[in-house]
Amino acid sequence: MASVRLVNISRRFPDGSLALSNVSLEVEDREVVTILGPSGCGKSTLLRIIAGLDHPTGGEVWINGRPAAGIPPRSRDVAMVFQSYALYPHMNCYQNLALNLVLKKVPREEIDRRVRETAEMLEIGDLLDKKPRELSGGQRQRIALGRALIRNPQVFLFDEPLSNLDALLRERVRHELKQLFARIQATVIYVTHDQVEATTLADRTVVLDRGVIQQAGTPETLYRMPANTFVASFIGSPAMNLIDARLEAGKLRIGERQIDTGLDASGIFRIGVRPEAIRIADGMPAKVALVENLGARFLIEARVDGVPLMVLADERPAADSLQLQIDPKDIHVFDKESGKNIRSALDSRRIHP
Repeated sequence: MASVRLVNISRRFPDGSLALSNVSLEVEDREVVTILGPSGCGKSTLLRIIAGLDHPTGGEVWINGRPAAGIPPRSRDVAMVFQSYALYPHMNCYQNLALNLVLKKVPREEIDRRVRETAEMLEIGDLLDKKPRELSGGQRQRIALGRALIRNPQVFLFDEPLSNLDALLRERVRHELKQLFARIQATVIYVTHDQVEATTLADRTVVLDRGVIQQAGTPETLYRMPANTFVASFIGSPAMNLIDARLEAGKLRIGERQIDTGLDASGIFRIGVRPEAIRIADGMPAKVALVENLGARFLIEARVDGVPLMVLADERPAADSLQLQIDPKDIHVFDKESGKNIRSALDSRRIHP
């Protein structure tokens, strides 16, 4: 396997729109990194640049310690798995798996051995004689994955490979991918708009918006200490509560209660609290506006003096009023203009004075 280093990658399209702006990232050998962001944020463009299918306007791509500029896609020794599967309909699964090896003039016996080994790894041995049209979506995705695995590349690139699958099948294939990545010890860059995929598969997750990296870190770091309001709202389900409120010497007033955030700050800030961090217990009086049954839990829209707060609870509220508690450590304070996490910025200054 190999490392990948992106240095100040930018990509401007002919119409003048900027898809990527000074993106720098290092993916270590055998690391699984997911790139998460909404549609149009530039994540697929970044993947295509690594693969050599697109070219940056500025910056450099390094693969395994060597610059990739001028190296054509077929010579970069990377394998890409597309959302569309990209299987040849006139070939059976065996032929689809073997195609790249045939083009490289690998001996027939070696091709057969690698096809059989790959099929056994992915549990698709009984599909080798079938055409793609005879397969389910999950089976087609396994064949597309096998076509990448059989090449034994330095780097695997995944471009939203599970988007075409239904929810139940997507969950199952996601679990299989995580086990597979651990087994083959691969260097993986995986693009998705699904935060569950991004955080469950990754060693590190990179959140991208409008062509700019908003934050990179472990899934736990992104959840517990989001760098800004975009990351805070994009990571976590249900989404974080974000309200505008005034702090006086770090003290936040919600309804009749005052909570000390521990920050030496005054003024109007954007306050964030995750629904699962709000407890139903003696505290702030609230009115129940809406209850959604999520199966094992209930999502409650509660209003404290007219301020809406989403609360994730284990039980349905017994009445149309309740009381809420918020632990100060669960309160995130963001700058209203820049969206930056005030506490995160202070911690960063302590570490890097």
